[in-house]
Amino acid sequence: MLYQIMVVIHILASVILVGGGFLLGTVAVPTIRKEVTPPPAGFKLIGQIGRRFRPISWTMIGILVVTGLYLMMDHWSVSFSDLLTGDGHFVRYLQAKVGFVGLAIALAATHDFILGPRVAERMQKALAAGGPIPQEVIGLRMRMLMLARLNGVVGIIIIVIAGLMIRP
Repeated sequence: MLYQIMVVIHILASVILVGGGFLLGTVAVPTIRKEVTPPPAGFKLIGQIGRRFRPISWTMIGILVVTGLYLMMDHWSVSFSDLLTGDGHFVRYLQAKVGFVGLAIALAATHDFILGPRVAERMQKALAAGGPIPQEVIGLRMRMLMLARLNGVVGIIIIVIAGLMIRP
């Protein structure tokens, strides 16, 4: 029974994390960019939404790591050494999944804790000065957008790998 509970929690956390990210990227951000004027007000709103979603997304990442480790070690009996040296259908897919999870976490951390604060700080300075948004800020925002899109693709890859892990 604990196995089924952990699987359900793992799937729900994945749905909230990946689904929430896709909602932001495909609905909220494009709508705000189109409908909110002047653009600095839209940037501010996007930042507020991102900051509100951040604790949710990092909580889901933590839940996914904990439930994933439980499922790997307790239910599937795959140790860390098996993960590094093991072979077989399941372990090969698990290795790929763990690698993509590491990439997703690195991309999210870069987006949330490096580029995000940098963009927010420079945007506030530009708005306080009353001038146009500097090209540097626009470039940083584009990098953030690319990281977010790449992480969305990585999230889909992780879900596909999870589906392939099911034993035939």
